Amino acid sequence: MLRQRRAIITVLALITILIFTACTDNSEKTENKNMETKNLKYPLMIEDSYGRKVTINKEPMRVISIAPNITETIFALGQGEKLVGRTDYCEYPEAAKEIESIGSLQSPNIEKILSLNPDLVIASTHFKKDVLEKLEELDLKVMVLYGEESFQGVYQVIEKLGTVLNAKEEADKVIANMKQKMRKSLRSTM
Repeated sequence: MLRQRRAIITVLALITILIFTACTDNSEKTENKNMETKNLKYPLMIEDSYGRKVTINKEPMRVISIAPNITETIFALGQGEKLVGRTDYCEYPEAAKEIESIGSLQSPNIEKILSLNPDLVIASTHFKKDVLEKLEELDLKVMVLYGEESFQGVYQVIEKLGTVLNAKEEADKVIANMKQKMRKSLRSTM
């Protein structure tokens, strides 16, 4: 029952992100990106979901996503052009299918990841610690982001991704839009 509830919450959050993505104006994204670049300073220190302090020295321009929710969120933030790798399961949005696959969620191809020369590898819930250790031994920057199984957890992941990818304002807009749609949906069911 708990797993089913978690799955439903995750699906609802992703649907909300997808709805927002379809309604976003690209010219607004470009304008926001220019403003954000002026305001964000690197290096950044972010605490990931494993409680590790991860230092991001410069804006990541080559990112590998090892989770569908991370891939979808990166696109929702208007940062899809930074993705150079994704898992076999990252199939949304359609543009994600054009990005090279690095294998599965739990057993990604380490050699493939290394060959893509990423600035940052971002994983989520099902990422194994032994894979994390292997990637770090190869001097790759790895961040694991997953929130509690709630909307607040989803908002936290979006916020951290926005910060790391220099898209904080866009992340704030995605979150605000999700909250607005959720309030509207709740009002319509009452």
